[in-house]
Amino acid sequence: MNVASQPRRAQRGLAATLGLLVASTLLVCSLVAPASKAGKLQQVRDATKGDDDAAPAKPPPAKPPPQKKPKPAPPHSDDQEHHRDTHERDDAHGHDDTHGRRDTHERRDFGPGRDFSSDDALGLWALTWRIVASPFWLPYWALDDHYGRDYGREGGFAPFPYAYPDRGFVLVERAPEARLDEAGPVEVDVVPKPWIGVASADVSSDFDALARLNLGGRLLFSNRIELESAWSLFAERLPGGGLDRMSIGDANVVFRFAESEHVQFRVGLGARAMLDRDGNAYGVNFTYGADILPVRPLVLSLVLDGGNLGKASFGQARATLGCLLGPVELLGGYEFMKVDGVSLSGPILGLRAWL
Repeated sequence: MNVASQPRRAQRGLAATLGLLVASTLLVCSLVAPASKAGKLQQVRDATKGDDDAAPAKPPPAKPPPQKKPKPAPPHSDDQEHHRDTHERDDAHGHDDTHGRRDTHERRDFGPGRDFSSDDALGLWALTWRIVASPFWLPYWALDDHYGRDYGREGGFAPFPYAYPDRGFVLVERAPEARLDEAGPVEVDVVPKPWIGVASADVSSDFDALARLNLGGRLLFSNRIELESAWSLFAERLPGGGLDRMSIGDANVVFRFAESEHVQFRVGLGARAMLDRDGNAYGVNFTYGADILPVRPLVLSLVLDGGNLGKASFGQARATLGCLLGPVELLGGYEFMKVDGVSLSGPILGLRAWL
């Protein structure tokens, strides 16, 4: 064992211990904070079941006002009879004075001598499609991804982000690299791993009565396919005493549609579930995420989830900034989560390990 590496390992262990202590303190403080008047977890149960008993009753429809009897029309005068006879004669001879007004209205809509053609419709459709699909094609173009051609022919992963000097996480080719270690520069071979696992644990609180423990895992393969799952274990202190508990999680199949050594974008589809003592609820989940390595040793991660949970809508957005200490990452950030209008959001603090 290299003696020079022992101080660095001790620093990593100290940082991990301090992170766990801070996370535990945050969790305990949230449980002893003053309780809210209405339990959020019970509101989530009601939303997933479509329970609208608490909604205010609609007032009865108002009676329509009595209709007044129409007054009899006055007798037609001679001028009115003459005007009507003139219109009847014009119609009989095919005179239609509204045709010119209709043509003028159409020209005013599309310009003089200009009609809305099929080419215009196709151009508008293409522009709309490019805007809607920009979260997918724009990262692929910006990263100069060569998927399907020569990119990733010998690809894989580093043991963890920034494991090799001047390299990120996804490795494209095998080449010798000079790695600066405590004992001096050592010539090593960059050997990509065909797969890698990522495990995370963090805590969150709304600083009222709700606390949460988040557990997640990802399995990444060099062919860009990923399997991931994340679960949130909620605990809420009730006003009358006791704790209310609930678990919400998802499992997804993900594809990394754009990637480079320092940036990876992914999209996937899966299932979401709520496990509860009063009955479970299930739904569909769509996920979109990115991992960005801006500069050693920082890691920026973004995740967007959307779908349904029973009869309720579900939305989640998570952003974290982590600092790597070898394969262990100390991270912090914020997670926005709503279940049909019920907010379960809060700051997060935790650890992530690249295995």
